[in-house]
Amino acid sequence: PDRLGYFLGSEVYDRVFTAKHDRNAQWYGGLKIYVPVLLVGALPWWILAVAAVGGPRAAWARLRGSMAERRLDALLLLYWLLLPLAVFFLSRSRLELYILPLFVPLALLMSRALADWPWLTPRRFATIAGLTAVALLALKGTAAYVTTDRDARQMAAQIRQTLDLHDIEEIAFFDMRAFFGLTMYLDVRAESVRIGGPGRPHSRQLATEDELCDELDEHEHNVFALKRVRAQQFTDGVSACGAYAALEIGKFHGDGHEIVLFRILTADPGG
Repeated sequence: PDRLGYFLGSEVYDRVFTAKHDRNAQWYGGLKIYVPVLLVGALPWWILAVAAVGGPRAAWARLRGSMAERRLDALLLLYWLLLPLAVFFLSRSRLELYILPLFVPLALLMSRALADWPWLTPRRFATIAGLTAVALLALKGTAAYVTTDRDARQMAAQIRQTLDLHDIEEIAFFDMRAFFGLTMYLDVRAESVRIGGPGRPHSRQLATEDELCDELDEHEHNVFALKRVRAQQFTDGVSACGAYAALEIGKFHGDGHEIVLFRILTADPGG
């Protein structure tokens, strides 16, 4: 029943106008995320396309001429590329792969410049395409060995150094999406819970009863994980649920955040 509210509220309004999703929301986020993707992702073809029309000035003059003459084929490709790109720049939720579909109009724009270039013979084209493919495969192979704080294996290794896992059945992520990959590397369940109030379920992996007090009353969750910035909110929420207290027992880093781990203790009613 609340799917429409979640979609319009969280996936549309929050992503466009707020920093709630914590995805490069700074004013320069679009420059940092999208410009390198476009420049590197279109190599070496955009360099060749600019050279094919006579350099940057000639390329700009050609674009302006196409717009001034109202050439519909060129305008279609420019609108297809620039209007969505403007939306992505203005939106405050930005990730590299968001603009992946825009490489279709970008490729078509570059191909228009390359199609009539005498220098680009079929043999040279095949050589450049082959070398590009080899470079991409080499880059892909190298990337597999690059460490990242979004790797569940790295998170699991940090957690093992902090916790004794033999009596842990579940890690409950408070007011954040759970790192479900930990279920593979730690042999524990992962779940998302919230402090209460109307929910916006975004995954079938969310528990059906996922309010904080309900979770505490079930006595199922051994460890709670949450972003450091929400630690006070969490401890206050635990205290508000009744005879419970939250004890910080460790931390790890994941997805650009310091994640703290808490055990829930039964508070002394007479304390």
